[in-house]
Amino acid sequence: INRMNTFFKFNFQSWILLNLGSSILIPFIINEINSKFKKNTFFFIMFILIFLGMSYPLYSIRPRISDRFDNNNYSLSGIEYMLENQYSQKGKMLNLSDSYYALDWINNNIQNTPVIVEHSTDLYSWSSRISINTGLPSVLGWDWHQRQQRSMNSQSVTLRKKQIEEFYTTDSVEYILDFLDFYKVGLIIYGNIESQAFPKFSERLESMDIEGLNKIYDKDNYKIYEYKATY
Repeated sequence: INRMNTFFKFNFQSWILLNLGSSILIPFIINEINSKFKKNTFFFIMFILIFLGMSYPLYSIRPRISDRFDNNNYSLSGIEYMLENQYSQKGKMLNLSDSYYALDWINNNIQNTPVIVEHSTDLYSWSSRISINTGLPSVLGWDWHQRQQRSMNSQSVTLRKKQIEEFYTTDSVEYILDFLDFYKVGLIIYGNIESQAFPKFSERLESMDIEGLNKIYDKDNYKIYEYKATY
C-alpha cells in the first residue's frame, strides 16, 4: 500500500464533511439575512460557485481521459482501455492488448499473493503495470515513492533497482537463485517492457535449467515463469 497516496486521499473525507456542514449551515444563513438585496446577492454567489463546481467535471473528464490514450470504449473495467491502445515507451510503440490478456490471466489463475519481479523502468511510464493492475507485491514498484518514504535509507531502494537490472542481464545461475530466494519471488514477468530492455533474458533463463522454475504463460509478447524453491 502506498502510504503517501493514502495520506493524500484523506482530503476526500474533508469534502464530504464540508458538503454535509454546508447543507445545514446555508439554510441558517438564508434565514438570518433580512435584506432582500443581500439575500439575492447570496443566491447569485451560491449559483456561480455551484455552476463553476459542476462545470469542472463536464469540461475536464474528456481531456483527462484522452491525455495518454484514445478511448472510444467506456467501461467500468479499469484495464479494458488496453485492448485498443498503444503506449510509447522510449520511442517504441507498445501494443497494450498483450498486457491486458496477461493481466486477465493472472487475475483469474494466480492464487494467493506471490511476490513478482518485473522491470522497474522510468517514472510516469508503463512501469510496474503488473503489480499495479493485479495487486500482487513486487520486488520494487515506483522507486521514487519508495525513496521519498525512506529518505534516510534511499540508497537501499537504488540498490534494489540495480539488482533487478542485474537479475535480467546476468549469466550467473547463482545470482538468479540468490535473488529469487532472497526476495521470495514466486512469479517472474517477461513482457513487452522487459523484452525491450532485456531481449535475451528469456532465452538465457530457460537455458539455465533451474530446478523449480516453470513457464506457466506464453502468449503474444508475454512470458510468465513460476518459481518454487526446492529447499
